Amino acid sequence: MNTVLTCSKGHRWEAPIVKDGASATPPCPLCGETSAISLLGELPPAPPLPVQDVDKTLTQAASEIEQAAPEIPGYVEMREVARGGMGVVFHARQILPPREVALKMVLGGAGAGPDELARFFKEAAALARLDHPHIVPIYEFGNHHGQPFFTQEFLSGGSLSARLGGLPTRPEEAAGTMATLARAIHAAHQAGIIHRDLSPHNVLFTSTGIAKITDFGLAKQLGELSEQTQTGTIMGKPSYMAPEQAAGRLHDIGPATDVYALGAILYEMLTGGPPFRAPSVVETLDQVRHLDPVPPTKLQPRLPRNLETICLKCLRKDPANRYGSAQELADDLDRYLRGEPIWAKPVPPWERLWMWMRRRPAVAAVWGLLITIAIAVVFGMRTHRANLRETERATRASDLVQAIEAADAASLPRLLDDLQDYRAWADPILREKSQTATKPQDQIRFSLALLPVDPGQVQSLRDHLWTCEPDEFLIISKALKEHQDQLTDGLWQTFEKPTETRPRRLRAACALALYQPDDPRWKRPKRGAELVDWLLQENQIRIGYWTQALRPVRQSLTPALADAFRDVNRSSLDRSLAADILAELDSDRPETLARLLPDGQGRQASSLLSRLEKTDRPGTQRIMEAFLAAPWSRDAPEAELNLQAARRAKAAVALVRLGSPEKVWPLLRSDADPRVRAKMIHHFAVFDVDPRLLLAKLRAETDLATRRALLIGLGGYDAGEIRPCGKALPDELLRLHRDDPDAGIHSATEWILRHRFRMEPELVRESRRKAATQGGWFESKYNGHVLSVIGGPVDFRIGSPESETVRYATEQPSLVRIPRTFAIATKETTFAQFLRFLQEQKRDPKELKYTPRHAAGPSGPIIAVTWFEAAQYCRWLSEKDHVPSQEMCYPPIDQIKPGMKLEPGFLGRAGYRLPTEAEWEYACRAGAKTSRYYGSAEDLLGSYARFVLNSRNHTWPVGSVFPNDHGLFDMLGNTIEWCQTPWRDRYPQPAGTEPWIDDEEIAPIEKSSLRVLRGGSFLAPEPDVRCAVRGRNQASLYFDTVGFRIARTIR
Repeated sequence: MNTVLTCSKGHRWEAPIVKDGASATPPCPLCGETSAISLLGELPPAPPLPVQDVDKTLTQAASEIEQAAPEIPGYVEMREVARGGMGVVFHARQILPPREVALKMVLGGAGAGPDELARFFKEAAALARLDHPHIVPIYEFGNHHGQPFFTQEFLSGGSLSARLGGLPTRPEEAAGTMATLARAIHAAHQAGIIHRDLSPHNVLFTSTGIAKITDFGLAKQLGELSEQTQTGTIMGKPSYMAPEQAAGRLHDIGPATDVYALGAILYEMLTGGPPFRAPSVVETLDQVRHLDPVPPTKLQPRLPRNLETICLKCLRKDPANRYGSAQELADDLDRYLRGEPIWAKPVPPWERLWMWMRRRPAVAAVWGLLITIAIAVVFGMRTHRANLRETERATRASDLVQAIEAADAASLPRLLDDLQDYRAWADPILREKSQTATKPQDQIRFSLALLPVDPGQVQSLRDHLWTCEPDEFLIISKALKEHQDQLTDGLWQTFEKPTETRPRRLRAACALALYQPDDPRWKRPKRGAELVDWLLQENQIRIGYWTQALRPVRQSLTPALADAFRDVNRSSLDRSLAADILAELDSDRPETLARLLPDGQGRQASSLLSRLEKTDRPGTQRIMEAFLAAPWSRDAPEAELNLQAARRAKAAVALVRLGSPEKVWPLLRSDADPRVRAKMIHHFAVFDVDPRLLLAKLRAETDLATRRALLIGLGGYDAGEIRPCGKALPDELLRLHRDDPDAGIHSATEWILRHRFRMEPELVRESRRKAATQGGWFESKYNGHVLSVIGGPVDFRIGSPESETVRYATEQPSLVRIPRTFAIATKETTFAQFLRFLQEQKRDPKELKYTPRHAAGPSGPIIAVTWFEAAQYCRWLSEKDHVPSQEMCYPPIDQIKPGMKLEPGFLGRAGYRLPTEAEWEYACRAGAKTSRYYGSAEDLLGSYARFVLNSRNHTWPVGSVFPNDHGLFDMLGNTIEWCQTPWRDRYPQPAGTEPWIDDEEIAPIEKSSLRVLRGGSFLAPEPDVRCAVRGRNQASLYFDTVGFRIARTIR
């Protein structure tokens, strides 16, 4: 058994407990201090890694570690498969009854808040009430150590969203699937449950292709008004929300809401995209409420008209005009599939005209004007026409009052204008209704109608300013402008009163922006920042209205909005909303947004670019070119260098998307400081650059580093996004993987083929056809190791430069020469490979002392092996590859044990061995002088390494992260790797400019001999996952974090 020790410097490591009470403790593996105290008592084996600031790191990682696969009685082989905003799903095997299940937990675990738990229990309760073959059933609800969970059927066929991948499916297939889903939803409605979150992501398939609906986390019972929706929280996915849901009309949400969502899914299946999708959530919700969908046949002309009619009936704005139930939708789809007449009828011509006019208001206005003029001319000729009779005017006035009472806010100003010609008849009706009205909505409308003739309505309307809906607020504040002298003093008092509530202060500001936009009080310090904070706390549905109201004082807001967008401490949602508000306020000044683009994070920057492409493409291009051309200092602090690199990379990728890649491609070439290059690689997919551009450049490019970068860039797209590159792409990548002599190309194509096209069997078949060597890489004759060939002799500076933010004394840089060409395995040795060695040696696999929860199965790296066992494997593999005995680096297997000696000249032999420390670091850096082979920014570390923040407390299958330019996977993280070299506290520091030679040391290797460990592990914090970090351990000790990869000398 083991314990955790700590030294006086705060480093922590694991060591065996001395049972007999002896006082000797192993030295700190980082600083060498021998004085240590135990922290935890007995523990199962764990890593001997140097750890700085452990408490800080564990605090940062707490939420991740908490959600490592839990150990729940009755369930084994738990593996995380999905994670959303509130829950995490594990794939597990239930012991009794034996079956595969999906086990869902609240994301916060045992510490989840009441809202998260309420939604979790609601989903479980909803599922328990449903029993339908096309709704994913619930198996069991339980609680483990205060952590609630439930299990469902595990569906391995993926989601409808993944199957579509942005492309339409066959009409008959779409209709059949939708009929199935509609019947399932009707069953839920019959049970009194409304789903409210239907989307292609929540439709899953079995391995045989059977569709089932899941994720009832937002479901509600018919007639229920949940606390969450009462607060105005947006629930659901905007592109699939019904208009009543997007507008927050809670009482209108019912079965027709789900029918609309089914129609939106059907629309995406028929056209390849949802009916509404804008760069921001606010814009998408606005489209859902006010625009009509483009008819599917406009996007896919060959679609059957009847299927389009069914789809568009589901998407009608008024719930009453949709299908009466999901079952009616299913029945109509069945009629379509049988070739029978459908119930749904196309939209009448006059209604289509009205919809057309709503989509094209400017054109409609012109036609309306022409028609109006024509009518006026015709009727003007009829001068004998009498004036309207008294009764007709009275009737018209009564109709107008009724229309005002029922109108939405958008129609109200026009109706109020129309009322002016009928005052004599309308005013008595309005006064009578105003005295009896009880609903605030009615009171507002009658007061607005009476205001021009009754100044006494000012008080009533002022009171309504604090409570009305935002769209009504705009109308009321505008109507009160003529009476602003009665209001402004009180509004300023409310606005500037610190004890007043935020909503009232914001409303006061919005009214004052209309009444006194030039008041010097708008220029007070922090005024804009205060308003921006208030705006960002508002419900997203309301923000657009407040933004419109504040437009007259935008000069006070825009700097603060730009600061909010750049503030990395704000949430991603806040930063995106700040950009949306800024775009609305500065719609006539797109250069403001363009200058923000390089500071955007991920999809925020991509959304900005989408907007700028439409408004000012040439201007944006000029600004991005200026960003790229601006000089930047390589001597700046590390954090500043990373920031500058990120901004340059975003500007570069934006230029590729804008159609000007000529100045960008050279940035993908090899560079000792690859920060910009790495950021570009990872921004191609995020910025929605067409992958066909990368593929075309790859086919034409000859520079190796650029080709590697383009391939890794393609790996950033998911399989659906790569589809436009053509069906032949996997075969093209497979040929590159097999035939290209460069190890970096070989590994990059392997990653894409495995992780994007799931082509594991094809890769195995191709590996059996490969020649013995491809020049830059080759495969071992036995056990499937691929090795990257690295040419020598080569001089390089080992260790970390003083500019690195975090570095240890053992990393003092020094110039070293590797006097040979060598090859090193592209992957760590796996469990499967090591078990073959044990089996052939007639050794029991139970000899391995690893902790099962830390292992990743046969394809994961072997862990908990000693240095001697790693050397034994190398000797065995040399024998299996028929290396001549005189070329063996290590003695026979039975002699590889404490006290062994190595023969002089063994590093010059061709047998397999462990890499020297210098070989390991040179191979890891792949030409980079930065702290990591892709640069130094920690936000990219998860793409290249499995470490404490993304490992889930276990190793991962080898090759699960991107390779470096030498084609090497997992050089950082996953396992810390044994090296051939014995430990020394510091590298040699020869006088002058000559390097020291990376040569052999042949002293006996004893049980306690210290050997070098390199690379960090799955439990290492970020500072210990760098190219230069060194560790050490006794050759006879094993830990769960330790593995190895093989190497050999090439002559």
